[in-house]
Amino acid sequence: MKQKTLLFIVGLFLCPILTNAQVLKTISEDFDAGRITYQYYEDKNTYAYVKHGTFRMARTLKQDIGSSTLIVTGNFKNGFRNGPWSFNITKKDYPNSDGSFTTGTTTSIQTFKDGMPYGLWKVNDTWKTRKRTYTFSGYVWEAFSALKSESATTNFINSVATGLTIYRRNGVTKSLNLNSKGCLTSNIIMQSLYGNTELVINKYGILTTHIERSKFSDPVKVVNYNAENIQKVQDHLDGKIGKEEFAFTFRRVKLLEDLDFSDMFEHDYFLLPSLGGDKTYDGSSSQSNRVYGSYFYVSD
Repeated sequence: MKQKTLLFIVGLFLCPILTNAQVLKTISEDFDAGRITYQYYEDKNTYAYVKHGTFRMARTLKQDIGSSTLIVTGNFKNGFRNGPWSFNITKKDYPNSDGSFTTGTTTSIQTFKDGMPYGLWKVNDTWKTRKRTYTFSGYVWEAFSALKSESATTNFINSVATGLTIYRRNGVTKSLNLNSKGCLTSNIIMQSLYGNTELVINKYGILTTHIERSKFSDPVKVVNYNAENIQKVQDHLDGKIGKEEFAFTFRRVKLLEDLDFSDMFEHDYFLLPSLGGDKTYDGSSSQSNRVYGSYFYVSD
């Protein structure tokens, strides 16, 4: 009798587990000029197919000259990208809009948590280009350009790039320190033919001073922003006061072009507009709403 009672109790615990368990199926189908294989289950309430489990995509685009191959692997969790996603793109004399042809490789790791960028993100792109010239004897290939490369590494927390961020472009490596809100916590110095501009930014990511230094004229131009307003913004960021108390402009400013690395990740072959599963991208535009770095501007 005790044995039957024990089995009955165990059965009561197991029933909800078995009832709620989803039966996973695997399917392969055409997608975006390629082929995808993924696991899914059928939602018992909506009858929708929900991606859950392993995912793989393979696509090769062939032109009259050249080709481009994309391999993507990752995992879904209840319809959202989850864990590390791997992207590998290989191009062989693939045509560009300017008439040149690219040969190179692009690799990227992008980590998600329930559809939000969360964890390590890195990309490395190496390429060279060449052109074809028409002669009396037909088309001939010109020499390849010098090998070029660019890369970026950052860590996302809920779609916000944070911590030490390192990227390399045009042979120059730059490092950014980003706080938990994705704001710079160090000064920015931008060089030009005429001098340099320095933006002094405090630990909250707030622009406090704007300095213009010219090679051809004196004196140095300095703008110090309102210290009282800056303190109010700091109190707001610390959760001490609400934004409704501000009688001044307070806004987030994206990084200037020479510090912006977002374009390295904002490619169609990473976003995959029709795939879904990324809460920062709804497919309605060419960019996501991730924060790749910024600072706060406070007016007088």
